[in-house]
Amino acid sequence: MTTHERLATWLATKKRDYKTGVQIFIDLNIDVKKIEFFSSGAEKIHQNILFRQLENYARIHKIKPKKFEEKKPVHVPRAKLKSQEMPKASKEYAAQKIERPLIDTNPSVKYGDLPENLQELFKQNSQMNGEMKALHAELKFIQDDPEKEERRKELAEGIVERKEKSRANWDVIDTWWKNRDAEKPVETEKSPEQKAADEALKKDKRIKANLNYIRRYKNTTKKKQKEELEARKKELDAWKVSYEELLK
Repeated sequence: MTTHERLATWLATKKRDYKTGVQIFIDLNIDVKKIEFFSSGAEKIHQNILFRQLENYARIHKIKPKKFEEKKPVHVPRAKLKSQEMPKASKEYAAQKIERPLIDTNPSVKYGDLPENLQELFKQNSQMNGEMKALHAELKFIQDDPEKEERRKELAEGIVERKEKSRANWDVIDTWWKNRDAEKPVETEKSPEQKAADEALKKDKRIKANLNYIRRYKNTTKKKQKEELEARKKELDAWKVSYEELLK
């Protein structure tokens, strides 16, 4: 069984095993920096972040829970009394494709690295995702109420409008993220004079650091500090910089 197949099976499991999820996360090599965090415990926060990461990965790579792929619709004929029949939805409502709103994110995008204008779009998407969940919950609650047809239409339009806006925001963010390296200015070759000035500045900083170290640790009794002290003295000697006054 491939890792993607294991993920599909895991997603279809009602009680998802945390350790199995961690192993799938490691095998998929999604983000090695998070492995230590997930291995440190199995608290609610660990589970929520792990499950969200795997669900995002599955959505991006179009991996569906295995049981939903294999499940076939079962039509059970049954007689209904006219009074028990549910009202039919209008053609306008039936034409709407109502889906459960998903968290539409790019797990590789880091919020802190985005410019301010794109951080605002990122926050807008987070807010709209919460709004879509609330609209979908209300829509599900009134889906069979014949007197709520207009409200169902409003809710459906609200969900579609937010999904389109969210997708447009992610397109802008993803485009910038993919091309962010190209926007960095290319460093020009420094002239010999600039290089000499940089070296002089670097040397001056090093001399000051060495003199400060000698002043601070001239009477030390620790072996490592004594060794470092001698190394810094030799460096100053090579540059013919006097430090005798500091040893008095």
